[in-house]
Formats: sequence, structure tokens, C-alpha cells
Amino acid sequence: MKLMYCISVIKLNHFLMINKVLKIDKSNLDILVTFIHNNPIGRIHFRYFEKRDFTIVKNHLVANLYFENEECVGYGHLDEETKGGRTWLGVIVADKHQGKGFGNFIIDDLIGFPYVKSIYLSVDKTNRTAVHLYLKKGFKIIEDLTDKVIMCLAR
Repeated sequence: MKLMYCISVIKLNHFLMINKVLKIDKSNLDILVTFIHNNPIGRIHFRYFEKRDFTIVKNHLVANLYFENEECVGYGHLDEETKGGRTWLGVIVADKHQGKGFGNFIIDDLIGFPYVKSIYLSVDKTNRTAVHLYLKKGFKIIEDLTDKVIMCLAR
């Protein structure tokens, strides 16, 4: 496993912590593929790779896996569109770690990425926990579609 940078232990609450962040590249793409495939509940709402090959992450501004000790607890990316220039946020937390604060940490880490003026995301309306979290982080609903909302964080 190629560790690109590490966060010295960050406590999320009394018991959980992120202590490693792995930048995804072609040498460790298999770790991402395994993580996504091993989280069927998370994949219900995170469908980014359904119509894209995993190698697309090589074009992302940021593509990280987040670890608690040696266990991967989440993935997040910032993807800049070639057309339109929008930067899109994508986050998935491991099924057994949802609701523990890891998503909150991943979002904070990614929205802190410099040089990005606005960050967009699409989230299922049925994923109320995520919608609430994004609103709490300052995202605004800019488009209300049948089954999802498009949100934007302008800085």
C-alpha cells in the first residue's frame, strides 16, 4: 500500500479516529475497487462508478481512502468536469461505519481543498441523513429533481 500522506490521529469522538489517508493512484486502485464492492448499502446511494471505470480517479483533483488503523472506513473525491468546469464531491462511508462521524470528517477534508470556488454534489432525496449533513456544512439546494437534489457550496 502506497501511503501518500498521513494524518496524525484525529479523534472523531471518544472511540473513533482517522489515522491514515491514502491518495488513490494506479498503483493502489485495487484497494478502492475492493472497498466499493464490499459496501453494498453504501453503493445504493453512491453510484459514481456504475457508469465509469475506476481508472477515472487519475483525473480527479483529489481521490482518497480514509482509514481507522488498517481498516478502510470511507472514500471521497473531488472531480472537475471537463465541460462546464464544475467540481463535484463524492463520498461513501463503509456500511458498518455509517453514522459514526466519518462522513463528516471526509467532507471537511475535501471541502477544505484550496483553489476550488464552488463544490457541487448530487444526493438522493431518500438519503435524508446525507442531505441534512450537507446542509449543515453550508451546501444549498440549487436544483430539486424527482429523486435527488443538486447542492452547491459556494466559497
